[in-house]
Amino acid sequence: MTPISRILRASEWKYAFGEVLLLVVGISIALAIDEWRGNIENIRTEREYIDQLVDDLRLTEERMASVIEINASAESANSRLLTVFENGENIEPDTLRQLIGESWVYDNPVPVFATTDALVTTGDLRLIRDSTVRSRIARYLSNTRDYWLVPLYSIETEHRAQYARVAKLAAANGVLPTRPSVVGQKHHAPNVGAFLADADAYAEIQLLLRNKETFRRYRVDMADEAATLRQLIEEYVHSEWLLKN
Repeated sequence: MTPISRILRASEWKYAFGEVLLLVVGISIALAIDEWRGNIENIRTEREYIDQLVDDLRLTEERMASVIEINASAESANSRLLTVFENGENIEPDTLRQLIGESWVYDNPVPVFATTDALVTTGDLRLIRDSTVRSRIARYLSNTRDYWLVPLYSIETEHRAQYARVAKLAAANGVLPTRPSVVGQKHHAPNVGAFLADADAYAEIQLLLRNKETFRRYRVDMADEAATLRQLIEEYVHSEWLLKN
């Protein structure tokens, strides 16, 4: 091979190497741009999730607080009714009917799970960059469903059954409120003394009040847990690390 041929051959290799190098650099830049765009998109999606989650948690707090306030009168009526039983007070039939009717009232709102469900079921929980926040979100969903709601649904069923038994005894003594009605209810002359002397009625009224107190305690705890998670997330959002990203 002549010197000129060797020079040409070397030039071809250099050109080929330059082409390959240029291709590699181009691919690397494209991948870097894609990764950058992906990170930007992930951060945007993360922020959307966070904003929605904060709204859900705040709504949960508000729901629980409003129900506690609304149900306070029912709990007070139930407590007053129990006092009447225990003290043997004289009470007018209509007043007794009113207390029994108000003892039925309760509400059992559920936390707002839309965003936490979406984060966990889609796997997008990984988009929350802070590991502590990720862990607390998953724990909040699990705790609220398993530790709060499952027992509450059971208590709700008990509450209905207890009131049905109270209503049946009240109907038999002519002191049942017009609503809710009892199947096969017959109209009896009011016998307040007989109703207040009924040990079964007294026991059921006790259980009704106990369940109402449990409702209230669970709602307070659910509101507190939602508030704790919301505050943690808000601290994360306003942290210097998140703002820089």
